[in-house]
Amino acid sequence: IAGGGITPTIGLRVGASVATGSYAVAREVRDPSTGDRRASIAQVESEWSFGHTRIAGEYLWTWRELASDTARADGGWIEATQTLGPRWFTAARYDDQHTLWTSLPDLADRNESYRRLETTVGFRVTPAITLRGSYLTRKGYVVGFWDDQVLGSIVFATKVK
Repeated sequence: IAGGGITPTIGLRVGASVATGSYAVAREVRDPSTGDRRASIAQVESEWSFGHTRIAGEYLWTWRELASDTARADGGWIEATQTLGPRWFTAARYDDQHTLWTSLPDLADRNESYRRLETTVGFRVTPAITLRGSYLTRKGYVVGFWDDQVLGSIVFATKVK
């Protein structure tokens, strides 16, 4: 594993990392004679904050060994958060991922995608309690339609002493 980042100016951060190694040892796979399964990951990320706005994103490239072939899963996300007032905020996030693999029955290459968009508005009731309401729409890897959801949450966060 190796990685690092820089902060060229206040509010801007850029980083990158790479890793490679076993993600499943021989005793964990169906045919232990094939040995460990390996994976490699490369990643870049950035964050830019100014005023009451924060924009962050990340992109990953992954490669992993399967029983008889390899597969790739690449993708990333971008998110923007805006503080509207002392207790109010809004946020939006977009995820886009795709996986490349070979289907064993017909040996055909497959390229499946996953996309997700979420928008949120939040209100901080106390330093420990935040109320959030969101709209989420997503299209899964193997489905041909978008799934819409309305979400609500109460978030409790405090320091543990």
